[in-house]
Amino acid sequence: MKGNGFGTRNRWRGVLISGKVHKGSPCFDRFSKTGFRGLSSAHSSGGLPMTPFRPTSPQRRRKGPDFWFRSIRWLAVIGWLIMTGALFIPTVAKPDHKGNIAKLAEGLRTTWDLELMKYFFYCMIVGLCISIAGFVINTKRHRRKSDEYLISLILLGFVSIVGMVTYLITF
Repeated sequence: MKGNGFGTRNRWRGVLISGKVHKGSPCFDRFSKTGFRGLSSAHSSGGLPMTPFRPTSPQRRRKGPDFWFRSIRWLAVIGWLIMTGALFIPTVAKPDHKGNIAKLAEGLRTTWDLELMKYFFYCMIVGLCISIAGFVINTKRHRRKSDEYLISLILLGFVSIVGMVTYLITF
């Protein structure tokens, strides 16, 4: 502190504004011993509670999630909904296994339904495209240290690639 404590470097806002020193503040003992009487009658009539002065932090311009961040989240949700639907397709498209006697019965499919598996492959392509689009938006938006990449989009892309490779190897 400089001088008698009334300069701009005073760390107690209550003393600086009201001129009163409240009991329990770090300035109380120092001013009570020196005969502190306040600034003037206009300033000493009312007072603010003693609150420590904290320098203002730089203003944050981001008020919350912006349009792009919300769109990235929605892309991830839509991508995982498509992926969840795509994971049910192979269970429907696989051949029926009911035992040796049931194989002789008519109406049981003994091969994979390739038309349904094409839809599985298309869903994997859509999931990969959504993942790439979200990752590109996230990369363009990633400017501060506090910004993060959505792990969900990376996992969506990885699962889509694994699904496409499995389809290409198997069929």
